[in-house]
Amino acid sequence: MPITYRLSGVGSGHLGSQAFRDAAFVFTGGGDTDAIAPIGGGVRVNLLLSLQVQVSGHGAAQGLHAVDFFVNNTSGGLGFLDELAGDIIDVLGPGIAAFDGVSALGPLAVDLDYLAPFSTTAGEFLLAQGGARWRSRPGWRQPRCRRRPRPR
Repeated sequence: MPITYRLSGVGSGHLGSQAFRDAAFVFTGGGDTDAIAPIGGGVRVNLLLSLQVQVSGHGAAQGLHAVDFFVNNTSGGLGFLDELAGDIIDVLGPGIAAFDGVSALGPLAVDLDYLAPFSTTAGEFLLAQGGARWRSRPGWRQPRCRRRPRPR
């Protein structure tokens, strides 16, 4: 079954050469609930079909590399992980420790815990600060995005 993972909020950072301040942002990742897999230590991952980031006034961009959604039930965190570059964004919030990664969750106010730059079709994206809300919904399809080929 399709699932959409969505993190939205207002923050500051840059997308390519364009800096933004106090702008609305949305991360939207689309996956398949059948693909979620435990990898140990209370962590589950789901290889996404796509990850799109949108920043108000700056457009949208696709992640260049394969990206996983992850949930860490031990630490009560979740986020997105670039399979080549590593961790992109982690959030912490109530109810995440019990989240299975395939059920509906949110909208839920979350704390941005870890933020790292990652490569997109519009250049490097970095969210430096902000506040956010998380939502996941099985059966909810994200806007159409082209899938990037997986690097070999």
